[in-house]
Amino acid sequence: MTASSPFSTSVLLAAGGTGGHIIPAIATAKRILKDNPSSNIIISGVGTELEKKLLSSNNTGPDNAAQQLFEYKAFNTSGMLGRGLLSKLSSAFSYLKNLYSCLAFLKEKKVKVIFGFGGYPSFLPVFSGWILRIPVYIFEQNGKAGVANKVLAKLAKGILVVPDCDDFSGKEIIRVLNPVREEILNIPDSGEPENTSNQEMKILILGGSQGAASLNSSIISNCEILKDKVSIWHQTGEKDFERIQKAYTEQQMQNTIVTKFITNMPEALIWANIVISRAGASTVAELMAAKKPGIFLPLPIAGGHQSYNIKNLVSSGGCVMIKQDAEAHTNLRNVLTALLQDANYLSNLKNNLNKFLAELNYKRGDEVISSIVKSYA
Repeated sequence: MTASSPFSTSVLLAAGGTGGHIIPAIATAKRILKDNPSSNIIISGVGTELEKKLLSSNNTGPDNAAQQLFEYKAFNTSGMLGRGLLSKLSSAFSYLKNLYSCLAFLKEKKVKVIFGFGGYPSFLPVFSGWILRIPVYIFEQNGKAGVANKVLAKLAKGILVVPDCDDFSGKEIIRVLNPVREEILNIPDSGEPENTSNQEMKILILGGSQGAASLNSSIISNCEILKDKVSIWHQTGEKDFERIQKAYTEQQMQNTIVTKFITNMPEALIWANIVISRAGASTVAELMAAKKPGIFLPLPIAGGHQSYNIKNLVSSGGCVMIKQDAEAHTNLRNVLTALLQDANYLSNLKNNLNKFLAELNYKRGDEVISSIVKSYA
């Protein structure tokens, strides 16, 4: 680990809730510490089991040193969207109750700058920082901005956004790419596949860190065209593991790995030729960094915001998008059939993806945040 001039700065990264918020925060924390090793990094969340799992498994230094890289702080708050009046009032009371403890925590830790990574878990720490006149920044990782960041943008000194997002104005806008874990950035390029007629097709299926039943079902419904033709590595999520494992067994699918959660994503990405997944911002960023073509089934909620994460990539021909609707099973079957029958299908996707990536002339968000942190030393 190298650095130019070590200094001590206390930084809070407000994330949590989902892997799509937590993983970029972890990548950012590691980048800050790489550039500025004496920084004190705090990642805040809401105390979910997923947060604890991801943060604990990524919170050790080189060679799994015992010393923790960053501190974790949970504030027990909840979101309000889609909830009834009584539930919203209860949630509002919870915010007021936790506001005092959050203010006290920020003072105790002498936090100098706060970065909000979106979602309701970021609201309380960013709002508390604004009250204390601590400089706050927000980072919108999606092509379509979320409610929390739209509100918090009014309090922010600066806004980091991905190139596809046009939902902010009137503030300092910094265009960046999403942070990606260093171990994925270091994955060697597998090169250009000439065609798929002479190689084994290896499909990685990411049902999301918490699972995606409809995506999983779309895969299972197409087992007959995949059987004896491909190898599959399928992350099902906790809730869907037994159902999907049973389905593969019943359909006598060979060369299949089924797991609840993939802890070594670089290994899985190196293994795969192509990936089928949701279109969460973090997942899309990691697939692009690993130069792996994707077949995306965006999550059809929150205004279909995931589809915005891949709109330009789709237009470039560097991936395939399938709507998660009544025709999803059939449309996925058509794509899989083309993938298996057209020897040039995969290589065309990969070539288009590489052309798209070559034109993305932006720094990564973790790199930009690290330089902002340095300015508060």
